[in-house]
Amino acid sequence: MEPLIYFNREFRPERDATVSGRSRALNYGLGCFAGIRGYKTDDGRQVHVFRLDRHVRRLEHSARILRLRLSGSAPEIADVIVELLRRNEMRSDVYIRPIVFANSNELSPLLDPETSETAIFCMPIGRYLSAEPIDVCVSSWCRVRENAIPARAKATAGYLSSALARREAMDDGYMEAILLTEDGHVSEGSGGPSTAPSRPRADNSLHRGLYGLSIGPSGSRCKPGDLGDGPGRLRIIVLGRSVKIVRV
Repeated sequence: MEPLIYFNREFRPERDATVSGRSRALNYGLGCFAGIRGYKTDDGRQVHVFRLDRHVRRLEHSARILRLRLSGSAPEIADVIVELLRRNEMRSDVYIRPIVFANSNELSPLLDPETSETAIFCMPIGRYLSAEPIDVCVSSWCRVRENAIPARAKATAGYLSSALARREAMDDGYMEAILLTEDGHVSEGSGGPSTAPSRPRADNSLHRGLYGLSIGPSGSRCKPGDLGDGPGRLRIIVLGRSVKIVRV
């Protein structure tokens, strides 16, 4: 079965979902996206999408920051995502990528809600990284400042620094890179948030960086108590701690 994609306000075969080489989105990186995960149930008959409403609301907020517009309301886009999964007969862990972009072929970078377009695709996916420990490095590339490219918007253009950092890490024999802010504080990994354990504690708490350190809010971000109690489970996630690299 050929994958279906939602594009130009309808479901169509992926081969028919194309943009021009003159597209502003392609030439200038004018767009924003969300990364949403779905997990199959134990019996393999259903897929549960994790925090779908929250992810779509964040995408809507991202588009608003960039003067773009979703091709429907947040509830309508959430319904489109569910229908896309049905039409593609997804029965495994799945990754869903909605993207809002400037669908204009005019010259010059300009953000215009009237030329916005929404595309959504989905694909089976396993773990992004292995559960085993990996070698990471601190990249020489810095995370872009919030007042240059807003991390809150999860803008497509902002991932150039991530791509450069990960390429550098892999060329140097590492699996992943940690990006710092320009003043040396930990920001994020190349493909996701950085999380650091605190001193050994009975509650297994974790720390991750502040929003103000060029880190975008996450639709998957947890608050204390979200993961519950029980043997072998994280009890608390502590949000918002500034960490500066002194030595690695």
